[in-house]
Amino acid sequence: MRLAIFENIMTPGGHEVDFDRIIVEEFQQLGHEVCFFVPQGFRFSMDYHVPVHELHGEVVSYSGVSGLHRLARTVKRELHRLRWYRQLYAAARRGEMDAIIIPTSTYRYLRAIARSPLRHSPVPIDTEERAELLWETEFQPGEKVVAFDIGASWETKRWPTEYFAACAPSHRCGLCCGVFRRPRRHQARRDVHASDPRTAQ
Repeated sequence: MRLAIFENIMTPGGHEVDFDRIIVEEFQQLGHEVCFFVPQGFRFSMDYHVPVHELHGEVVSYSGVSGLHRLARTVKRELHRLRWYRQLYAAARRGEMDAIIIPTSTYRYLRAIARSPLRHSPVPIDTEERAELLWETEFQPGEKVVAFDIGASWETKRWPTEYFAACAPSHRCGLCCGVFRRPRRHQARRDVHASDPRTAQ
């Protein structure tokens, strides 16, 4: 698959840099092609050794401003965000990628997606289809479900499986439990289910 990562947070270090690196390395190990789509003038603090495509519209910074000037930049930032999403949608329509990953998914970004053509992206989102299938096959209509995402691939960076099992709600509470996993995390999901069979896989 051709995976496009949209990144717009410029930082000299921190979890954003490591998160992007992990995404790139993990998907490359799985045999996928990875590229970045970034705002105009965007500069990475490290080289991920993958293609980078610029979108029209620069990152809008709040640095050194306050009051009405900050409010004006907030509006400008939202307009640029919508502009980036329109360009991502156009790229998806042209068949330039098979999936789009947006690591920064705050409510502002999600709200902007809901207001942009990107919500109608022709790019298939397999994880949503699998989640819908899980709901249809494992849970009854109207059931309340607590869902766990297993997390990291490496065991040393992941919560112990028995902790997830201990957090699984009892059916006496009127709740069900689902365990989700990402590529290369099948064993962790099975371990949680083995610790507590109440958890749907």
